Amino acid sequence: MVLYLPTLTMNTILPILAIIAAIFVITTQNPIYSVLNLIVLYIIVAFFLIYKGITYIGISYIIIVRHRRGLYRISSQPRDQNEDERGF
Repeated sequence: MVLYLPTLTMNTILPILAIIAAIFVITTQNPIYSVLNLIVLYIIVAFFLIYKGITYIGISYIIIVRHRRGLYRISSQPRDQNEDERGF
């Protein structure tokens, strides 16, 4: 895989974006936006790890983000009691 951005650019942009996303996770008042910022943070860290050559851990971060998005719902509506029986 060939990346056209210089190494210095990728080594500085991704950590700065990760720090900004982490600050947004902590300082955001709305919990829904905070969780969305956390997902962005996981994806940025995964891209950085893949870029650095730690592909296995980077891909595992992406799998964790996908699993968490599917497992937990961000909703204010009450859950249906039959959902647990169906496994959804």
